[in-house]
Amino acid sequence: PIVKTVLSLKQLGTITSYLDSYEVKSTPLEDGWLVSPSYNLAGTVTGRLSCNNPNLQQVSTNPVGLDLDPNGVGIRVRHVFQARPGYKIVGIDYKQMEVVGFAVFSNEERMTNLVRQGGDMHEQVAKLMFGYYDPKYRVPVKILNFGLLYGLGDAGMAEMMAKPLDETQQLKQLYFQTFPGIQPWMQEVETELARKGYVTYWSGRRRRIKEKKYHYRGVNALGYRDWE
Repeated sequence: PIVKTVLSLKQLGTITSYLDSYEVKSTPLEDGWLVSPSYNLAGTVTGRLSCNNPNLQQVSTNPVGLDLDPNGVGIRVRHVFQARPGYKIVGIDYKQMEVVGFAVFSNEERMTNLVRQGGDMHEQVAKLMFGYYDPKYRVPVKILNFGLLYGLGDAGMAEMMAKPLDETQQLKQLYFQTFPGIQPWMQEVETELARKGYVTYWSGRRRRIKEKKYHYRGVNALGYRDWE
């Protein structure tokens, strides 16, 4: 029990530091603080939208301090943000955009058809892999979808799935068999990266890798996440 309490206190400490920074970087009002972050259209090496002063993209969606709350509810930090009178807070997100991009960039026919059909991509992929859908398949398939995209190794995926390594590798092979266009595209990208030292977006933007000279995959995996 003491370990859970310590972890909860640590979470609360982290959240408190975030809230303190929000207050420092906000405009004082009579009944609170006006938070006006800056959104950067080209603030990251990947080209995605970023936010700072303060960074509202890091506000946790999960409750914290559950073990310290006698009601077992905890604190939902996002609930402290409220719209000014006459305004609304709107949440906008691309649904499973990474998986859609996976299908489009690889031009994998079966996965592209799933995108056209719509619905939950993780469920659709699971249904195609196993011939039917069971809710227990969603998490492993989701880990495969994102893990392959972000260069997560077999051991990392096995740990996230809480499955033996050989079982995880079997699932990965089933994934490649179900979507035969995925693995060749991944290999093509890695070959181009090793040869040129960068990959090119459709827009013409180039993304360079520092560790392109290394042949060891584990070191290269670090390079995939360390862009110039």
